[in-house]
Amino acid sequence: MRSSAMLLLAAMLLWCSCGSALQIYVDSSAATQGNGSLSAPFNSMQPAVAAALASEASSVEVLLLAPATASSSVLAMDCSSRPDLHLTIAAAPQQQAATSFASNMYSAACRLTVANLTIAAPVMRWTFLEGLLDLVQCNVQDSVFSLFSVRSSISLQYTRFHNCSASKDFALIDLSKPQNVDVDHCTFDSSIGPLFHVAGAGAPTANVSLRNSAFFNNNALEADGASVGLFEVDSFYMEKCVLESNGITSSGRYTLALSLASALINGSSFVNNRAQYGGALALLTTSSSTSSSSSSSTDVRYSRFVNNTAMDGAALYASDSSTVVSMLACEFRCNSLQGSGENSSPASAGVTLACVACTLDPLCPVVCPAGMLLRGLSCLPCPEGTYTATAGAATECVRCPAGFYSATQGATSCTQCGAGSSSTAGASYCSVCSNAFVTSRAGDKTCARLTLFGTVLAVVAGVLVMGPLLFVVYQVRERKKQE
Repeated sequence: MRSSAMLLLAAMLLWCSCGSALQIYVDSSAATQGNGSLSAPFNSMQPAVAAALASEASSVEVLLLAPATASSSVLAMDCSSRPDLHLTIAAAPQQQAATSFASNMYSAACRLTVANLTIAAPVMRWTFLEGLLDLVQCNVQDSVFSLFSVRSSISLQYTRFHNCSASKDFALIDLSKPQNVDVDHCTFDSSIGPLFHVAGAGAPTANVSLRNSAFFNNNALEADGASVGLFEVDSFYMEKCVLESNGITSSGRYTLALSLASALINGSSFVNNRAQYGGALALLTTSSSTSSSSSSSTDVRYSRFVNNTAMDGAALYASDSSTVVSMLACEFRCNSLQGSGENSSPASAGVTLACVACTLDPLCPVVCPAGMLLRGLSCLPCPEGTYTATAGAATECVRCPAGFYSATQGATSCTQCGAGSSSTAGASYCSVCSNAFVTSRAGDKTCARLTLFGTVLAVVAGVLVMGPLLFVVYQVRERKKQE
């Protein structure tokens, strides 16, 4: 009781001296516990936060004068009783050198800003429930780190994540049912992901904005994981971002994976990325998705796709092969399938790139696999009744010759019709000979060969027709001899 009263008294004094903004100072190097003033700072974080929650100020700044850690294993903040409170944890203006913050953190219903700090610890987990978090001008580095939130709004600005690893069960930034997510001027580099995972899970207002940010030299580690994965969210806006030299381990799958209602990607670059599916971008549909593929839309404008590699979909992969992606003034250069050694269509088989004013580097011509034809920037499967036998840039498929057929799309050869059937050129099936009198051999164009029954019948018919005629001729000759 006495300590709580002291914290409340200290908070009231600080608030009164500073107007509507309460400033609480923390110096972990201080030998004794102060009252939170600049001249007598707290020497740990937990009493500073307790003083902030006990105050009546609507805005509280916890300012660090030296590297700080929580006095307990988790720095806990429950703002349920203070919905109006805006709490800031930041380096004090008086602190010139970089100030580090290393603490696990739990926040419920708080509006929290973390600013101007170096965040580093061997293992850190931050959990936010139903609040608002602003992470501004921070460096998160050299840590096994996870920022996990549920039903919160998250804003990351001018922050770098360097040489970090996602924890075992969560992505580096792992957001479940977020209201809004805004990332601006951030960098994720040299880290092991998944880096950024958003799961809307049916949330009605899950909107993600990613602007002026860079992801490079990262690896996705988790099974089915992506460096950046956005699933079941309403909308995604990406502008002036760079994804470069990101890869996967044996279990990761995607570079940027999207499963959402609508996406607009503008002025961004995807360079030297490697994935199993979609070297740069993967468009996925799931059974639990809030939007079906028929109602979703993906619009890509003024973006570059260069030297990306994947097992399927060199630059872009879609789990629904009927996907149409609208593109404007995009550049494609030297995207390839793993192990092919050839430049391939930017998109996976069947996906249509509805591209206006797009460019394809002539030094890296597209090579479609056997069974495909090139239409614009897309390799499409040959229709039934046609084929292509070798990889290339064929714009038309070859018709199956008469006596052969192909029953499926994407055929690399035609199948010979069996005995007793035939086909015309370009057939998708063979027609069975229609009666018992004629047949065919394998590969025949028509049914023109007599069966045994037909041969016997023809002989009998010949005898029946020619016999009387020959008898008449014989009689005529005999009469002439008698005359």
